[in-house]
Amino acid sequence: MMEVGSIRIARRPFAVFLVFAIGLALSVSSLQARPVGDGIDDFGDVLDLDIEEKTAFCIAYPDLGDSREARDSNRWQEVACSGVLIWGEHHPDMFFYWARIQFRSLFLRDQVHDRLREGAEKGSIKALTALGLMEYRRNDDEQAMLDIYERAAAMGDPVAMAELGRYVGRLGYLLGHDSDRPADYERARELLEAASEMDYPLADYLLGRLHSGLRNRELAETYLRSAAEAGVRHAYDWLETMGYEVERPDDLLEFQLHVPWNAVMYRRPEHAPEGSWVHSNAAQE
Repeated sequence: MMEVGSIRIARRPFAVFLVFAIGLALSVSSLQARPVGDGIDDFGDVLDLDIEEKTAFCIAYPDLGDSREARDSNRWQEVACSGVLIWGEHHPDMFFYWARIQFRSLFLRDQVHDRLREGAEKGSIKALTALGLMEYRRNDDEQAMLDIYERAAAMGDPVAMAELGRYVGRLGYLLGHDSDRPADYERARELLEAASEMDYPLADYLLGRLHSGLRNRELAETYLRSAAEAGVRHAYDWLETMGYEVERPDDLLEFQLHVPWNAVMYRRPEHAPEGSWVHSNAAQE
């Protein structure tokens, strides 16, 4: 057990993926490295999938592009997710994956809150953490967000710890949402250090920014370089801003868009097989 402020957290590996009640056991890397929508071109192709294939397609990393192909792929994934939730036995995290796809569609975004709430009520930590941000983003309920982040952090979610630390440390949150709460740097440090110990690179980046603001340059550099080595591109930018020399690898793998929504929905650490949740400056085969 380790303590995060007043929270006691049981350590456990968070890289272990879902084991569904239907007996599906798939590795994250092999699943999410496959091309999303490969061989699925229309509604009929989705209907032809069996329940395990629909499940695999639903939780595969989505195409986050803005092309027609990406929109089509997202649409077929949404159909697959709805089929699993309606007809199949499923793990509570499936509500999170369904919400993740629905958020890609302007026409379905009003359903995202309901999907996340259902998943959270059934025990999905992923859905719970994302629901916290939705309470803030959709309902302007700052306290509800903080309460949910506290719950998810106590359950051991490094993403919730980092987002709560980002918020209480005033390290940048959502544009247009300005809180009157004073910064709590000590609480932010505790939360971010706990997330960092769980190998969450974004926590190292945020710790670097926190220590930079507090003029702890050596600690700031240590954390920022750790984040940079893990592929957090903005860590390189911050190091350069502080006056340090950096050498960016040509094939740098990047955390893209470190804003809260992307962090809780599309950039979770367990969704990070090489070449899918990160993007490379080099051409991908």
